[in-house]
Amino acid sequence: MVISNFREYFIVGLDLAFVQNGYWWHTEFDEARRVTPGSLQRAGDNIYATLLHLLQSPYLENPAEFGDQKNVFFDFFGLFVVVYSEGVANAVHAILIVAVVVSTANHVRKHSEWRTVIVHLILNIPSYGMIVYLSELFLSIFIPIMGRIGSNPEVLVAIFTNITSYVVVLSLLSILTLTRTNRKQEETTLRNFVDMIAGILIAAAIVLLILCRLHKSPYNHSDSYPVARRIQLFHVNRALYNKDDGVKVRDSVLYVIAQDYRGAMDIPFVDENYTIPKCQYENPYCEIPLYFPTRSRIQDKLVEIPKRRKYNDPRLLCRHIRYRSFDDRPDIPGTKINMVHKEESGNRLSYDFLIKGSGQISVFLVPQSGWQIANCSISAPKMETDDHPLFLFLTCSGRNCGDWTFKVTLKHPGDPVKDDETQLLIGAASHYLHGPNMQSFTIKRILAEIAKNRQHDPTWSTTASAWNVDMIYRYF
Repeated sequence: MVISNFREYFIVGLDLAFVQNGYWWHTEFDEARRVTPGSLQRAGDNIYATLLHLLQSPYLENPAEFGDQKNVFFDFFGLFVVVYSEGVANAVHAILIVAVVVSTANHVRKHSEWRTVIVHLILNIPSYGMIVYLSELFLSIFIPIMGRIGSNPEVLVAIFTNITSYVVVLSLLSILTLTRTNRKQEETTLRNFVDMIAGILIAAAIVLLILCRLHKSPYNHSDSYPVARRIQLFHVNRALYNKDDGVKVRDSVLYVIAQDYRGAMDIPFVDENYTIPKCQYENPYCEIPLYFPTRSRIQDKLVEIPKRRKYNDPRLLCRHIRYRSFDDRPDIPGTKINMVHKEESGNRLSYDFLIKGSGQISVFLVPQSGWQIANCSISAPKMETDDHPLFLFLTCSGRNCGDWTFKVTLKHPGDPVKDDETQLLIGAASHYLHGPNMQSFTIKRILAEIAKNRQHDPTWSTTASAWNVDMIYRYF
């Protein structure tokens, strides 16, 4: 459990969350039955104790008398929480420094070697236990997080594990200075040293081979502790229009988006029928109905297609996304973009738009022909104009949900072209996250195939966030 505040948003508060088992977060495995009774008990104890402390705190009566106080707090193996002030922390650190100096001075005295070694190991047991605990916590949290942002988690894991190993090994070096060797001088040659290193490497290689045999995939599925890779499935009805408002593309496609560093190339059901997304406009979002603005997975993560793939292509591609056309069209309402009003004033344009769709809509505003977005009524104020696109996410619930009106202001840094009748490209993707319109027959078939095959094949150990989307792009 972690307790954090919201200082960056100028909100005073505490956030209590369960952080272990990051592979389950926001997936089908994120169930109440997987939260251990001990975690629930600690959460209740922490909330209850926090409320009692806040209610009894004099800070509520006279907050002006209390300045910003800095405290150190941590839990001890999840058993209890230790809290003390910054002054106490400084005193404790000073005492520890003195203790280290005194201990070092005592080492110069003559003591029996075995007693010193035993005392050294006993005193370091809490440190080693904490290192093991924190290492397991770190790996179980940050490997899934690093994988989901598209970065290679192996680099961070390698750095962390090596530093941890070095710290433990270096802490034992002092024992070597306290022990003697009975080996003869002729037994300490370079040949003996090389043989010793070779033996260590061979033993390590054998251990690695055994582990590779036992764990053929980094993912596996079991009901008690599933470790699955994350993907997204979007079955999208697309309606893309030309500048003359004629239909450019009207089809139904399935997008497969990998949420980890491995990419989409080795997802089991992604075969040669799935291709690279082809952008229909000069659009950095490439008409992909992203639920979040993660367009870096489209442009920044480019690799060359391996020649061993069946669908060999010498071009560069996005490793995270594939799509395929299907005859099965989701039965969902169409998304509409209407321009209510347009006002021109020199090198400035103001639009009033009405968008109708689902309760969750992704909106993509892409300025054209040198125009720049100066302001939008439902986004954060822009300090300066630029030609970057703007991503909006609209969400609501209840009656009349899905109707949105907003104003967009464009500014041209120079003299706009008079005969150019389109200054803005708008895309809107309605996401159906619940209800009878959530999943098409194609999505349900793929999910059933995943659920069946992952029981016996680790390569199918996948969890998918899957829903239908209706998307439209129009020029204005």
